[in-house]
Amino acid sequence: VQAAVKIPVDVTPGSYTLAGLPFTVAASPAARPLIRLDTGGADIQAALDAGNDVHLLPGSYGLSSVLRMPAHSQLHGSGRDCTRLVREIDGDYAERMIVPANGCTVSDLTLLNARDDSYAFHGNGAENVNIVRVRFSCGFLGEWQQSGLLLRDCLFERCGAHQLTSNVLLHRCRFVDGG
Repeated sequence: VQAAVKIPVDVTPGSYTLAGLPFTVAASPAARPLIRLDTGGADIQAALDAGNDVHLLPGSYGLSSVLRMPAHSQLHGSGRDCTRLVREIDGDYAERMIVPANGCTVSDLTLLNARDDSYAFHGNGAENVNIVRVRFSCGFLGEWQQSGLLLRDCLFERCGAHQLTSNVLLHRCRFVDGG
């Protein structure tokens, strides 16, 4: 038997019981400041590490190392046809682009891998990650072994998603050769 319950947004965080079923209401994460950037790699990482969400202005941005996103951080582009993150070759295992933590969101950009065997994402234990309106170009989505990955309205060009080993939802995503 399944039931849907709408919990009001003003409920105090804590442990509750409803109809004999225990549940927990968690506090929402604090809002993070949004910073707009038109520079790449190290500046993006520094902004995320400083507790900011990042909006990348239109352009192409090089990543010379893995971008590690702190929990609940957000990385937004100005549209997947306007903003590109390009992974440069540095010898890292599978040239990973982004390693998100729990609750991260990436949206509205293109992720262009340097090599056909590169990973755009690496799950690394993260849950509840949202990837929205992202174009994956070349390589693989990456390894993902946890529940809670949502890909919505994404485009995979010459990019595979075969290393997803847990509950993942791909909603309105398309796979094309792009060749």
